[in-house]
Amino acid sequence: DESLPIDRAEFEALLASSKSKILTVADKLEKLLRSTFKLRREVLSEAGKLASPTLLYARQDIQAQLDGLIHESFLSQSGLLWVAEYPRYFEAIKIRLDKAPHLGEKDQLNTEMVAKYRKRYESIVEKSAEQSAEFLAEELNHLRWMIEELRVSLFAQSLGTRMPVSSRRIEKQIEEILSAST
Repeated sequence: DESLPIDRAEFEALLASSKSKILTVADKLEKLLRSTFKLRREVLSEAGKLASPTLLYARQDIQAQLDGLIHESFLSQSGLLWVAEYPRYFEAIKIRLDKAPHLGEKDQLNTEMVAKYRKRYESIVEKSAEQSAEFLAEELNHLRWMIEELRVSLFAQSLGTRMPVSSRRIEKQIEEILSAST
């Protein structure tokens, strides 16, 4: 039964019947977060070695990606569905870093493409906040994760993506959001 408890007795009964599930989920979340923060430390350490001026763009991009993934309210903003993908995102960064110092022109072009989509996403988020467009939240969230999945597709394709993603699909998502907000 998916209904919410309507009084204290129903709440306590639901809590008692669900306690083991809560503990199981909490244990899985703890393991996930431990793994995520361990991978984050490894990535930060490796990214710190990108000292060459020609690789500064990659270091800045990776730092921006890390800041976008792990921040003060990342658990509540990202949700467990996407936080569960974080280890794959960090593995993708590690694969990219393993190619350094020979990242090449393709890496730089891919970085610029992701940055373009990220800026467009941030611009749309800002405009939707000004318009109080809460109805766009789900579509914006989807766009946000499409961009993250695009990174995996571009920089660590062997890991696979959680959803089909391409520049064309991202453009389509942006168009849908823009047309819904007007």
